[in-house]
Amino acid sequence: MRRTARKYALQVLYSLDLNPEPDADLDATITEKVHNEDLAFAESLIHTVQMHLSEIDAVISAHLRKWSLSQLNVVDKIILRIGIAEMMYPLEGKAEKGIIINEAVLMSKEFGGENSYRFINGVLNAVANEQHL
Repeated sequence: MRRTARKYALQVLYSLDLNPEPDADLDATITEKVHNEDLAFAESLIHTVQMHLSEIDAVISAHLRKWSLSQLNVVDKIILRIGIAEMMYPLEGKAEKGIIINEAVLMSKEFGGENSYRFINGVLNAVANEQHL
Protein backbone atom coordinates (compact mmCIF):
# COMPACT_ATOMS: atom_id res chain seq x y z
CA MET A 1 0.00 0.00 0.00
CA ARG A 2 1.41 3.39 -1.00
CA ARG A 3 0.39 4.97 2.32
CA THR A 4 2.63 2.55 4.19
CA ALA A 5 5.44 3.22 1.72
CA ARG A 6 5.10 6.97 2.28
CA LYS A 7 5.16 6.49 6.07
CA TYR A 8 8.27 4.37 5.70
CA ALA A 9 9.89 7.09 3.56
CA LEU A 10 8.89 9.70 6.17
CA GLN A 11 10.55 7.74 8.94
CA VAL A 12 13.73 7.07 6.99
CA LEU A 13 14.05 10.69 5.81
CA TYR A 14 13.32 11.94 9.34
CA SER A 15 16.05 9.71 10.75
CA LEU A 16 18.50 10.84 8.08
CA ASP A 17 17.62 14.50 8.69
CA LEU A 18 18.47 14.11 12.37
CA ASN A 19 21.51 11.90 11.76
CA PRO A 20 22.93 12.20 8.23
CA GLU A 21 25.31 9.31 8.89
CA PRO A 22 22.92 6.34 8.93
CA ASP A 23 23.80 3.71 11.44
CA ALA A 24 23.18 -0.01 11.31
CA ASP A 25 20.21 0.29 13.68
CA LEU A 26 18.16 2.51 11.34
CA ASP A 27 15.94 -0.42 10.38
CA ALA A 28 15.17 -1.12 14.03
CA THR A 29 13.72 2.38 14.47
CA ILE A 30 11.33 2.11 11.52
CA THR A 31 7.84 1.05 12.56
CA GLU A 32 6.38 0.87 9.06
CA LYS A 33 7.62 -2.23 7.30
CA VAL A 34 7.21 -2.44 3.55
CA HIS A 35 8.03 -5.12 1.03
CA ASN A 36 8.23 -5.75 -2.70
CA GLU A 37 6.64 -3.04 -4.86
CA ASP A 38 5.96 -0.77 -1.90
CA LEU A 39 9.57 -0.98 -0.77
CA ALA A 40 10.71 -0.10 -4.29
CA PHE A 41 8.30 2.87 -4.32
CA ALA A 42 9.51 4.03 -0.87
CA GLU A 43 13.16 3.73 -1.85
CA SER A 44 12.52 5.64 -5.07
CA LEU A 45 10.76 8.35 -3.09
CA ILE A 46 13.63 8.58 -0.59
CA HIS A 47 16.17 8.71 -3.41
CA THR A 48 14.17 11.38 -5.28
CA VAL A 49 13.99 13.60 -2.19
CA GLN A 50 17.72 13.19 -1.58
CA MET A 51 18.68 13.81 -5.22
CA HIS A 52 16.55 16.96 -5.56
CA LEU A 53 16.76 18.25 -1.99
CA SER A 54 18.02 21.73 -2.81
CA GLU A 55 15.34 22.29 -5.48
CA ILE A 56 12.60 20.93 -3.22
CA ASP A 57 13.74 23.05 -0.27
CA ALA A 58 13.80 26.13 -2.53
CA VAL A 59 10.16 25.48 -3.46
CA ILE A 60 9.22 25.10 0.21
CA SER A 61 11.11 28.27 1.15
CA ALA A 62 9.32 30.22 -1.58
CA HIS A 63 6.01 29.43 0.15
CA LEU A 64 7.00 30.31 3.69
CA ARG A 65 5.87 33.57 5.23
CA LYS A 66 7.55 34.80 8.39
CA TRP A 67 9.39 31.49 8.67
CA SER A 68 12.57 30.00 7.35
CA LEU A 69 13.09 26.38 6.38
CA SER A 70 15.22 25.81 9.48
CA GLN A 71 12.34 26.97 11.70
CA LEU A 72 9.91 24.39 10.36
CA ASN A 73 8.96 21.37 12.42
CA VAL A 74 11.14 18.53 11.07
CA VAL A 75 8.16 16.25 10.46
CA ASP A 76 6.29 18.96 8.53
CA LYS A 77 9.40 19.69 6.47
CA ILE A 78 9.86 16.00 5.57
CA ILE A 79 6.17 15.59 4.67
CA LEU A 80 6.41 18.65 2.40
CA ARG A 81 9.56 17.28 0.81
CA ILE A 82 7.85 13.98 0.05
CA GLY A 83 4.75 15.65 -1.40
CA ILE A 84 6.72 18.08 -3.54
CA ALA A 85 9.03 15.30 -4.74
CA GLU A 86 6.01 13.32 -5.91
CA MET A 87 4.57 16.36 -7.69
CA MET A 88 7.71 17.64 -9.35
CA TYR A 89 9.41 14.31 -10.07
CA PRO A 90 6.56 11.79 -10.51
CA LEU A 91 7.57 8.22 -9.82
CA GLU A 92 4.67 6.61 -11.64
CA GLY A 93 3.47 8.60 -14.62
CA LYS A 94 1.42 11.74 -14.07
CA ALA A 95 1.29 13.05 -10.52
CA GLU A 96 -2.17 12.88 -8.97
CA LYS A 97 -2.56 16.14 -7.05
CA GLY A 98 -5.47 15.00 -4.91
CA ILE A 99 -3.85 11.75 -3.83
CA ILE A 100 -0.50 13.35 -3.03
CA ILE A 101 -2.05 16.15 -0.99
CA ASN A 102 -4.48 13.83 0.79
CA GLU A 103 -1.69 11.42 1.76
CA ALA A 104 0.45 14.30 3.04
CA VAL A 105 -2.45 15.70 5.08
CA LEU A 106 -3.16 12.28 6.59
CA MET A 107 0.52 11.85 7.54
CA SER A 108 0.59 15.33 9.08
CA LYS A 109 -2.50 14.52 11.16
CA GLU A 110 -0.82 11.34 12.38
CA PHE A 111 2.74 12.57 12.89
CA GLY A 112 2.66 16.38 12.84
CA GLY A 113 1.47 19.08 15.17
CA GLU A 114 -2.13 20.04 15.90
CA ASN A 115 -2.49 22.40 12.92
CA SER A 116 0.21 20.97 10.67
CA TYR A 117 -2.31 19.55 8.25
CA ARG A 118 -3.60 23.04 7.36
CA PHE A 119 -0.10 24.30 6.66
CA ILE A 120 0.82 21.19 4.63
CA ASN A 121 -2.42 21.40 2.65
CA GLY A 122 -1.90 25.08 1.84
CA VAL A 123 1.70 24.74 0.69
CA LEU A 124 1.08 21.62 -1.40
CA ASN A 125 -2.02 23.12 -3.04
CA ALA A 126 0.00 26.21 -3.99
CA VAL A 127 2.81 24.06 -5.42
CA ALA A 128 0.32 21.89 -7.33
CA ASN A 129 -1.25 24.99 -8.88
CA GLU A 130 2.17 26.28 -9.89
CA GLN A 131 3.00 22.91 -11.44
CA HIS A 132 -0.36 22.96 -13.25
CA LEU A 133 -1.46 19.65 -11.72
